[in-house]
Amino acid sequence: MPVEEFTRRVFESAAARWPDVTDEIRTRLTYEIGVIADMGYVELFQLASDIAKAARDAGGVQGAGRGADVASAVAYALGITNLDPFAYAGLIFERYLCRGFGLFAIVTMEFDSVGEEAAIAYLKAHVSKAEKQPRRHRAPQIYKTELGELGITRLWSLDIVAEARRLRAECGREIVNLSAVPRDDAETLSGFSSWDTRDVVGFDSPNMRQRLRGLGRVNFGNLVDLYTLALPGHELHREYYLSRQIGEAKIPDKHPMMVRCLQSSNGVLLYQEQIILIARRLASFTWREARHLYKAAGHLLLEALEKMEPKFIAGCLANAEFREGAYADETLARAAAQEIWNTLTRDGRYASCRAHSIAFTRMAYELMYLKVHCPAEWCFAVAKVAEHQRMVEPIRKIVGETTLSELRYGLEN
Repeated sequence: MPVEEFTRRVFESAAARWPDVTDEIRTRLTYEIGVIADMGYVELFQLASDIAKAARDAGGVQGAGRGADVASAVAYALGITNLDPFAYAGLIFERYLCRGFGLFAIVTMEFDSVGEEAAIAYLKAHVSKAEKQPRRHRAPQIYKTELGELGITRLWSLDIVAEARRLRAECGREIVNLSAVPRDDAETLSGFSSWDTRDVVGFDSPNMRQRLRGLGRVNFGNLVDLYTLALPGHELHREYYLSRQIGEAKIPDKHPMMVRCLQSSNGVLLYQEQIILIARRLASFTWREARHLYKAAGHLLLEALEKMEPKFIAGCLANAEFREGAYADETLARAAAQEIWNTLTRDGRYASCRAHSIAFTRMAYELMYLKVHCPAEWCFAVAKVAEHQRMVEPIRKIVGETTLSELRYGLEN
């Protein structure tokens, strides 16, 4: 597909996604289209958009998205993802695609069972060769095509949403537009605060429910951080974060620019996007250099880190904003820059993708909204989905009644 036609389709779709396509949105879309075109992914994005539409047209339910994809305004405009990247802080498109960074794109989408079936059918009908790749535990199901790699995955949580929608339609009740639910809905947040998160994916494990029990009131940002802290590698951060008064914690003395970059996560370096932001703002790294830094820190590429360290320190020292106030003293400024570098290389090994955490937390939030606002449909939907879980009934005969999430964690572990 020519870039001009792709651009036209993106902006036509954007008009349906945003009530007002502002200059900021236009600028961002134009920039992303340029990167996508330069990297040769126009046809891949076009195919993904058509697949997602086919799944929705078949009556399937589509999730918010997965991984760094949700940082893309083009992906949102085309219906590949279902989470507005302008509505959530800390999403960086360059974490997904970056000129000069030799990483191929994987466009991932998630559906309920109906949507998955329709998506795969469309893929096979319109692509001459689509190889289904072996799936790793909890990773997306990848299909390799001549255009690139596509992720088409079924999520049992979206089956719950689909079943709840069907039940409401049968009863003549309004079908809730979950993607439009505000992030500050008091009843939904109270559902998390009461730690009754059984069957709410990502927050239904016994450990997560225990953490929620001690937090009291939470907001959406707290939930994103809590989801991230449950991922492997954050054991040292977890107690440090949870021991504070959420939302009111005083961040320990650090350089003011570092404090601002970590404000959203209570001063804890949790996200790869934060590493990119720090490298850009403090040391004036290019997007490509910042991407290489987070990758080197994440994979402990010591030789690469050794080469980048002098440039990072020099960049901080040459930054007029970094040298304001007491940091006009070069000795103090150099020590602060070194401390920041040490934090990046130490904690960066376990940094997670913020876009992924936001997307999965949003899905959990929508499930909780259903649970507290549509309790009857929720209960029936969970029971119906549980009937289709492999080995549910044999195990229930042995252990008695159990929740879907408790059963699932038992099977996986």
